[in-house]
Amino acid sequence: QQAERNMSYVLEKSPILENFLQDERDMVKAMERDVMSLRERFKFDESKQTEIARDWMDYSNAVYEVKSAREYQDVDTENNAWDTFDERTKGSFAVIREVAKRVETLLGEESSSKIVHDRQRKQSGVTSKEDIELIMTSARQP
Repeated sequence: QQAERNMSYVLEKSPILENFLQDERDMVKAMERDVMSLRERFKFDESKQTEIARDWMDYSNAVYEVKSAREYQDVDTENNAWDTFDERTKGSFAVIREVAKRVETLLGEESSSKIVHDRQRKQSGVTSKEDIELIMTSARQP
């Protein structure tokens, strides 16, 4: 339930930041589709179900934290607003990246998250999977 509440928060409109939050919305919607597929695929494997639930919770929490940090950054008038944003989101982006890797490994080409991440890489001109950190970093910057 908490994962769904986090997702609802991420999907809420933020008028001032609307253009900067689409990546987060796309990421959380894609992960939700992937989680639903994985739940069905592993419905008879209780330990895998638990792992999927934990990953979904961690992922939605991380995206929630990124959105919150973006909103905070938008009103932060200090000169170190970017440093504060980077510090607040460092762990969140690591969680997003690692959960996405696990899900993409399980689903392969069927992964909606993989499609979103591939699109983000293409839009930013990144071509290798090793450069996913660059994608996550550029997604943080408005």
